[in-house]
Amino acid sequence: MKIKNVIFISLCFLCSCATTHVKSFLDPDFSHRKLNTVLIWSNEAVEKAFIEKLKNTHTEGFMANEIFLPTREYSGEQILKILKEKNIEALLFVKFLDSYSSKTYVPESYSTTGHYEATPFVNKPLEYKSETKKYGGYYISKPRLVFDIELYEVATGRKVYVSRTHTAGNAYVSFNGMINSLTKKTIKDLIEKNLINKR
Repeated sequence: MKIKNVIFISLCFLCSCATTHVKSFLDPDFSHRKLNTVLIWSNEAVEKAFIEKLKNTHTEGFMANEIFLPTREYSGEQILKILKEKNIEALLFVKFLDSYSSKTYVPESYSTTGHYEATPFVNKPLEYKSETKKYGGYYISKPRLVFDIELYEVATGRKVYVSRTHTAGNAYVSFNGMINSLTKKTIKDLIEKNLINKR
């Protein structure tokens, strides 16, 4: 593989990023509520990402997939009993809402490079050779993810916090990169609303 291809791939990797915008609301009755424990309820990948981010806070996270087995059915009373036994104070539901992609056109551009080469002819010692390369002229797809997030207090059953998140990635971002952005921005918002404390 040529060095320029290695550099290009490396730049694509480094530039693979995503950003998340959060629009949220905190019930004023819970403006001074600090959570010590919270259960994340979503798919396994999202739950793991939230748990990892919570390690940097004073709030302990639990995965719903590890407590409530997908092969079993639980009544409302059973769920509440398990939550209280594990001293879980709140439930954070992370619900997938939508996914789509936006397309951006990369305009065509051309680059010409050249150099002189020696020839075997006495009367023509140098020959100029040039190469023109075309760039762009195509569309790139940028992924988008939308989630609704709801936080409930276990003791009262009241809804504490709601948010809608929009995560936008560039053409090179992975699904894990998108989820990492989602969890990082959501935890930051919960910290700013004083629901959890940063370590």
